[in-house]
Amino acid sequence: MYALLAPANVDKNWMTIAPWIAQAIEGSRVAQDLEQIKTRAMNGSMQIWVGAMPKSKNVSLVLVTEAILIDEVPMLVLRMLAGVDIDECLPDMAMIENWATNKGFHSLQIWGRKGWERKLKPLGFRHEYTILSKVLDKGLH
Repeated sequence: MYALLAPANVDKNWMTIAPWIAQAIEGSRVAQDLEQIKTRAMNGSMQIWVGAMPKSKNVSLVLVTEAILIDEVPMLVLRMLAGVDIDECLPDMAMIENWATNKGFHSLQIWGRKGWERKLKPLGFRHEYTILSKVLDKGLH
């Protein structure tokens, strides 16, 4: 079960959730990205969802979503996910879908690794396009 962390509570919970987010963005410029994610979560443009396994009060999953516009159409993008027993938490996606619907988002997209397609196809997600990226070095030489 996920719970949406209110923007006002991001800072006081940051030490607990930051390691999970760092795990999800492993391989990128983690320190810079973590500060940007924290700032955007505190201003509401990103949302941080926390989850715990049944019978546990400890955070065992962190999900980061982002509200974006594509061609003036509001989309909610699942950007990062890290945790334990993630497969058991996937059915709870309906809670996030309901939240997104109630907030007026047109669709929920997932920007992530290829493995998401296999895991989320049973929940109604389909492949639409692929995003390729390359981390650039320190700029011009």
